[in-house]
Parts: sequence; structure tokens; C-alpha cells
Amino acid sequence: MYTQTAALRQEIVSIRQELQTTSSLQSANAQNTKRNDDLEQSSTEWSMALETTVKRLQSEVCSLSEKCLDLEGRSRRQNIRLIGIAGGEEGRDLRQFCATVLKEVSDLEDTPRLDRSHRTLAPKPKEGERPRPFIIRVHHGDMKTAFSARRRRCSTRRSVFTSSPTLPQKWLSSGRLLRRESGSFKT
Repeated sequence: MYTQTAALRQEIVSIRQELQTTSSLQSANAQNTKRNDDLEQSSTEWSMALETTVKRLQSEVCSLSEKCLDLEGRSRRQNIRLIGIAGGEEGRDLRQFCATVLKEVSDLEDTPRLDRSHRTLAPKPKEGERPRPFIIRVHHGDMKTAFSARRRRCSTRRSVFTSSPTLPQKWLSSGRLLRRESGSFKT
């Protein structure tokens, strides 16, 4: 009987140890559950904050896109198209060449200030084809107004060159300049 009691006591001690281990596991599990709940709550808060940030950024992107389109359109308003000058006549400084041509054609005292000038992105024309036009951006909008007024003063809808006696002869043969559809230039 003594051995049976000792065996029962031994089993009770081992059950107590298992219960202590189980209770420590339960407390660790409770801590993990609490930690998971806290993480879920904070992730929900972050998610809501991110949603508001994304909505704000989307409206900002939309606003900036509209502003870019508006600025691009306004920038194009200061563009002038120079038509009819064959390739190779412009030399190395394209902007200075275009400024000189515009000065001569428009009878200006000073050379107009140009921000940039380049040929259109059309393929290079073959021999005998129409040359690619220049796209010129004038720095000041009033210069474009002066070019428009000059175009309107011309009585013919032919080349502006024909009414400018100071223009070099090689440019006279190069065709139309500052043409608008069938007129002088296109903006």
C-alpha cells in the first residue's frame, strides 16, 4: 500500500508540474492574443490613415495633372511655326538663325528673344519634298502678337517674305514662312 501511495503522490506531483506548464503556456498565449489584438487595431488605424492619405494624394495628382495640361496649353500658345526653310540653311545655332529670320521678316529693330526652336519630329524629307517646319517658342507673348499683327498687315496670303525687301535672297526661295493654314504662320 505504501508503494501505491508513493506512486499516486508521484503522479500528483507530475500533474501539478504539467498544470504549471500549461498555465504558463496559457499566460503566454493570452499575451500573444493581446499583442495580436493590439496589432490588428493599430493596422486598422494605419489602414484608415493610409486610405485618407491615398485619397488626398489622388486628388492632388488629379489637380496637378489638370494644372500640367493647362500650363502645357498655355506654353503652346507662345509657339510659332516657321515653314518653308530647307534643311541645312540654318547652320549650327538654330535659335539664332530663327531669331534673325523673324527679325528680318517682321521688320523688328531688335532680334526677338526665343526660348527654343527645333524642327518638327517628322521624318527627314527626301529630295524635292516639303521641308520640315520649325517650332519656335518666343519668350514674350507680345512678340507673338507682333508677328500676328505683321501677318494680318500683309495683303496677300502668300509668303511673308515677298513684302520684306531686306530679307536675303536665299530665304526668299525657301518658300512660306510663318504660315497659318494657307496664310503666313500657324500657332
